[in-house]
Amino acid sequence: MKRIATAAALAIALVPCTTAFAATALSGTYNATIAGSGSLNGSWSLTFSGSKYTISFKGSTAVNGTLTQSGNKITFADKSGKYACSAKGIYSYTLSGRTLRFTRVSDSKCAGRRTVFAATYTKKFTSTGGSGY
Repeated sequence: MKRIATAAALAIALVPCTTAFAATALSGTYNATIAGSGSLNGSWSLTFSGSKYTISFKGSTAVNGTLTQSGNKITFADKSGKYACSAKGIYSYTLSGRTLRFTRVSDSKCAGRRTVFAATYTKKFTSTGGSGY
């Protein structure tokens, strides 16, 4: 009986930690290379800062927008840029170490965004001075 009570207490204690981890907001820059998609082939970067994001293609800004997040789901609303789409897109994401992947929940009108978000992204290291880590 003691073991069951201990296991239950541990499970209850871990639930808030798991929920908080899953709802962590994305921040920083993530890079990917797309191949096999015609005009979208090349290097892409996603930069997240608070409720804003920037998507860059081959070093130039392609889209600026705002996002809202609920748990691991993000709604993207493009505001400007050559590749901006007027419809919102909803994606879930997983972040494992430095690897970021999106899964489309709802985004039927923006084929370009679907292609860009189908790539696997890797978080870019930033130099902070100090020890180089």
